[in-house]
Amino acid sequence: MLDAWEREAYKLGVSTAVLLEYEEKLTDNSSPVVAGLIVAAFLARPGTWRVTVFHSHRLISADPADDKFVNCALWANAHCLVTNDRHLRAL
Repeated sequence: MLDAWEREAYKLGVSTAVLLEYEEKLTDNSSPVVAGLIVAAFLARPGTWRVTVFHSHRLISADPADDKFVNCALWANAHCLVTNDRHLRAL
């Protein structure tokens, strides 16, 4: 998937909430500086675009924190949402 993204075979939409989650997880495994640099590099890629979420839907009752990914996909008008998160299987 990363190779296809690099070739711009698809575009990856990310919202502010999704980026903050990525930065938090990266910080858990490195430092805030390294996490910030990775997120900045991620955003600089031509295959990435910022998605504005105007309204948040509450759809994942088992783990409401996962709603950020669903909302990003909805507002991006995405064709698919790729995840390995079991809570999103309810969709």
